Parts: sequence; structure tokens; C-alpha cells
Amino acid sequence: MKYFYHSFIIWHKVFLRAAACLESSLSLRNCAPAALHARAPSLPCRSTHASLEPSVFVLCIRMASVSDDLIWLLVKDSNRFLVKRNGNNNNSVQFSSEPNNLYNLNTFKYSGLANKKTVAIAPNEGLSVTLTTTKTKKRNQPAKALHNSLLKKDFRKMAKTVVNQVATNDYRADLKSAALARLAAVHKSLRVAKAGVSKKKSKARTPARK
Repeated sequence: MKYFYHSFIIWHKVFLRAAACLESSLSLRNCAPAALHARAPSLPCRSTHASLEPSVFVLCIRMASVSDDLIWLLVKDSNRFLVKRNGNNNNSVQFSSEPNNLYNLNTFKYSGLANKKTVAIAPNEGLSVTLTTTKTKKRNQPAKALHNSLLKKDFRKMAKTVVNQVATNDYRADLKSAALARLAAVHKSLRVAKAGVSKKKSKARTPARK
């Protein structure tokens, strides 16, 4: 619910910024409602929008085409997921804890808030891993926007699946190395955790010597 609420706040900011941009770049107030309806013939019902102002009507049509760069400008310095840490030599490293951020860095490349196409890798039961990608056509529906794939095979086969889903089909080839690094780290942590549990069980079964 917190993620959905934050998505609503982001889109509210985008709405306000896009309204100002459209109002200044397009002469919408001088357009007739009929001309505005002609720009969007794919709308199922036009009569429900007849009472809207021209700028609001066109904005409702174009909200889905807001650029990732505009969203990044709105959220890069003000969102609830920011975690700032000071580094050496007066350099500041800014982390972010939002979902779908492979390196948890507050950069446009890895941002899970600003990019239409995101990648996430998380541990699951046993040695399985969950690979999460974004359905770009359902970006405005947060509850249906994510596609989860459960990877249960050995590491090489999981890595091949990650490469096929991330680097092919023109998805996010720039995140290939980051996704593989995340997969390796998650898989290693799962193996270490499983080895620790097995050692504890073996010690508990060993009878104490007198």
C-alpha cells in the first residue's frame, strides 16, 4: 500500500507539471471541444468528457506518454525512499530503497520509480529466486504492472533466463550486468543461509559425549 500511495503522489506531481507544460506550449484554450475529441478517436465514450476544460481533456489522454526524464526530475531529490550517506573526499553517495532498484542507487539508470522498464531480483523459498519485470502497457495500474518469474533451477540456467528476459527483446540491455551481479549475490546468500541451517541441525542431532 505504501508503494501504491507513493506512486499516486508521483503521478500527482507529474499531473501538475505536465499541465503547466501543456498549457504553455499548446494553445488549448482556443481549441474547440470537437477538435479536441478528434485528437482522441480511441476513447470509448466522448460524452463523459464534454464538460472538461480543453487542457484537462488533452492531459487525461496524454498522461500515459509522460517521459521518464520528467518523472526523474520530479522524484530524484524528493521521495520517501532516499537514504543519504557521506563518502570520502567530500563525495556524497545517495542510496535509494525503492522496489525494482538493482543496486539501490539513486540514479536514473537504476531508478525503480522513473523508468518504464525495471528489473528486480529477490530471494524466495529454498534456493529459488524471483525475477520481476514491468509490463509497460499496464504502467498506470500498479497492482497489475509487475510480472514475476520464479527461477528454481541451478545458477547457470537462472542466469540464462535473466539474460533472455532482460537483455533481449529490446527490454533493458543496459541492466544485464547489474541483474547478473544481483542474481549472484542473492543466490550466494541463499546457499550460505541453507548451509548454516544444515550445520545447526547436524549439531543438534549429534549426541553429547560423556
